[in-house]
Amino acid sequence: MLLGGLLAVPVTAMARSAGAETGVQAFAVDRNGSPIGHHRLSFARNGDRLDVAIDIALEVKLAFLTLYRYRHQNREVWEGDRLVSFTSSTDDNGTPHRVSARRSGDVILVESGGGRIEAPGDALPTTYWQRRFLDAPTWIDTQSGRLLSCTVTPRGSAQIDAVGQNVAADRFAVTGDLTLDLWYAAEHWVKLEFPASDGSTIGYMLDRAPPQVLAALG
Repeated sequence: MLLGGLLAVPVTAMARSAGAETGVQAFAVDRNGSPIGHHRLSFARNGDRLDVAIDIALEVKLAFLTLYRYRHQNREVWEGDRLVSFTSSTDDNGTPHRVSARRSGDVILVESGGGRIEAPGDALPTTYWQRRFLDAPTWIDTQSGRLLSCTVTPRGSAQIDAVGQNVAADRFAVTGDLTLDLWYAAEHWVKLEFPASDGSTIGYMLDRAPPQVLAALG
């Protein structure tokens, strides 16, 4: 996703994608340390098919005044390690966006308010939950439908807080069409951070994960 407005984020190979089993993976989202909402991914597997439902709800307030509201919902369908389709809808502080993508042979057809484009068959959507996302040659922005060009730079490993415990995670800096930092423990997404357009810092901390992810982190 590519969060717009106040939060403008400069902002999914294996036969069975890591961390992608039935269950919920959830992040608490804060702005300069103050809670503003959640980012949840719900995984449901049936054989080689994997359905991923994503729900993001953010709200920035000043006293009783809502300064900014963001809602994003997305549903991905995978077969093995291949993206079959995704559909997303976004309310970016009153501005709507809709994107749909589906595989057609060796390409992915992406439709949005900007029209239809073809993405390479190995393109991945900007939902971050797979570590192999970092190696994809092309990213599809799930809010706008644009194809993004980014550079990923490893920033070393560190201990971070995730699901109430201290875990070792690898940090990666993303620059280009997006500006953010992502952390992965083994193959599992555990943290995200990016600068908002107003100079504040938006942070994601993993606070819920499926059993197999908890076992890997432990």
